[in-house]
Amino acid sequence: MQLGAFSSEAGATNEWHQLTTRFGSELHGLSPLVVSADTPAGHLFRLQAQVADEAHARAICESLRKRSQACVPVLPR
Repeated sequence: MQLGAFSSEAGATNEWHQLTTRFGSELHGLSPLVVSADTPAGHLFRLQAQVADEAHARAICESLRKRSQACVPVLPR
């Protein structure tokens, strides 16, 4: 699942720390994955976390969105 996109790797890492403080119960046991990507808008660093399966990702994202946190389930490539 994707939790945001940032202009720097440090920005993505910092956001992970903030999110785990705010949403510890939802993100417990997950590890951050920062994915570098070239896009038409420029170079971005996507903050993602891998979950066991799509249903779990959708459930976490739904919970986060109810608390005004952006989250998009992303299938692994």
